Amino acid sequence: MTSSSLANHTKCGSATEAGQAQLNLAVHKTLSFASKSCTLSGQKGEGGHPVVDVKGDMTVRGVTHEVSIPLEVAVDEQTLAARGVLTTTHEDFGFKPYSAAAGLVQNKPELYFVLDVRGQREAR
Repeated sequence: MTSSSLANHTKCGSATEAGQAQLNLAVHKTLSFASKSCTLSGQKGEGGHPVVDVKGDMTVRGVTHEVSIPLEVAVDEQTLAARGVLTTTHEDFGFKPYSAAAGLVQNKPELYFVLDVRGQREAR
């Protein structure tokens, strides 16, 4: 994900979130995730579909942290859909949540990344 798409699709486009002490989008132009493994969890998601645990390395601000994202996966003959939420913290990636006015204004320590993947079989 590029910093421009992050700024366009989230509230993180503000000078506060994009600044040096936060996401530092001027220096770190991308967020990345590289999967290492996928395993069935044995659980069902809210939609009743199987949950797959996807483990991999996520890089934010140049810091890489191993994470696991539970994805509810629905597959049929033509389409694939996967959706899940990764919960991590600012400190996992080497920075502190934004805080101002002696802590009266501050972000929560948790970061939430929503992954929503859609795929369609290519016609042959």
